[in-house]
Formats: sequence, C-alpha cells, structure tokens
Amino acid sequence: VYVNSYEKRQGPLDPNVRQLLLQVSASSMDRLLKPKRVLSPRRRCHPMGVAAVRKEVPIRAGEWQVTEPGWMEADTVAHCGGNMAGNFVWSLTMTDILTEWTEIRVMWNRGAAATFERIKDIEQILPFSMRGFDSDNGPEFMNWHLLDYCRTAFRPISFTRSRPYQKNDNAHVEQKNGTHVRGLLGHERIEDPECVEALNQAIRQWSLWKNLYSPVMKLVSKKHIGHRYRKRYDRPRTPAQRVLECSLVSKDQKARIRAWLATTDCFTLKQNVETA
Repeated sequence: VYVNSYEKRQGPLDPNVRQLLLQVSASSMDRLLKPKRVLSPRRRCHPMGVAAVRKEVPIRAGEWQVTEPGWMEADTVAHCGGNMAGNFVWSLTMTDILTEWTEIRVMWNRGAAATFERIKDIEQILPFSMRGFDSDNGPEFMNWHLLDYCRTAFRPISFTRSRPYQKNDNAHVEQKNGTHVRGLLGHERIEDPECVEALNQAIRQWSLWKNLYSPVMKLVSKKHIGHRYRKRYDRPRTPAQRVLECSLVSKDQKARIRAWLATTDCFTLKQNVETA
C-alpha cells in the first residue's frame, strides 16, 4: 500500500527495486536507514500541564519567618455538600502571614482562569503589595498562567507550594477556611451559578468586617513539655490594627483603612453581611 502511494507521487519504481523493497525485512530497513535517521534527532518529550508547573514551583515547608506584609497563603474550599460530582461553587481564601489580613472570593468551579481572576481581585484590595504566594498542589494554582504572572510582575512574586498531602504546610489559611469560610457559608452544596455574584457581594463585606473588627492572636512560641505543648500568643489585635502598626505599609493605604473605620460601624456592617 505504501509503495503504491509513493509511486503515485514520485513516479514508478524500477521493477527490480520494487521487488527488493517489498521483500526487505524490517531490521534491514532500520539498518539501511540508520545513517539518515541520525541527521534528524528525536524530539524531546517535555512534560506538560500541572506536572511541569510543579517542577518549576519550589516547595516551602516549615515555619514562616517574615518581617514584612505581603506573604500570602492561598487555598480553595469546595461547597459541594460532600459530593464532588458535577459543578458547584468554590471559594478562594488568601491570608497574610504577618498581619493576618484575609480576603475571600467566590467562583464557579475552580478553573485556572476563574481562580486567577479572583486572585487579581484580591490583590487589588490588599493594603500592601503581594511579595509571596504559597498554595497547595491543586490545578487551579499549578498552571503556567499564574506562574508567568508571578515571574513577570513589576515586582516579581515568590511562588511556592506545600508538600503534597501535608495540610500543616498551609496551616494559616487552613485555619481561615474554618473560621472565615465555613463559619459563614457552612457545609451545604451550592450548585446554582447565579449565586456567585450575590455571594461575592456578601463575602466582600464579610472580609471587611473580619479585617476591621475581628481580633486575632498570633502564636509567639511553642514548647514541648512532656506530652503537651505550651503555646504563647501575642496581644489580640485586628488585622487592620496590625497593618496600621506596620511601618512598611504606605501612608495612603493606612489612610484608606482609617477611612473604612471612620465610615463603617461594626454592628451595622455585620447586620449587612447577614442580610446579604
């Protein structure tokens, strides 16, 4: 079949050559063609997708040692009601290590494009520049689009990931998934895409209330004594207070936080969240 097709394009072969060609073995073909094949090197098979991005993103494990705001942990929460089948709402949580400033956004499914859009939305509302981004190994984070954005930003963002199946590597944001996300939206399944925008309007106010009026304590020391740990925490302060105390935050951003505090009331804002 191949010889007939060749002759239609290149013209008829000599009968003797055609007979030898039809009789030659596969091993003889490989031997005769070897000098020609060397001239065309094999194409290397490069890994694609999530596996390739994971090789480019370094692993970060252990305690955070930061002295400036902007180092963020990120994670997603599935509002699936215990059943991961089908389409449903996901929420994205990002929290700052130094100030505990936390922002939440809601999206339909957890595609790379939708997640990146929410990350950009959160980055614009942060009262400081994002210096580091640490996430788990989910495909919503392990994609070339987000990696290229971190690398080519005006001020490059350090992109790291946790060890697989090690939730303690993202302990800060994992804690916020319980207090901030489940505490408001619960564990019910949300499978109506029309809910996304309405939920975002409510959860933006919820994030603002948490950052302005909900105090948090940060772990200062942890000692292993016998079979127990003795933990010491700092004085409870809201994320807004921690940002205002930080000398590395610009005066304009501090003025914006003071304006929020002056124009909002903690009880009214909480009531607005519940209503929304």
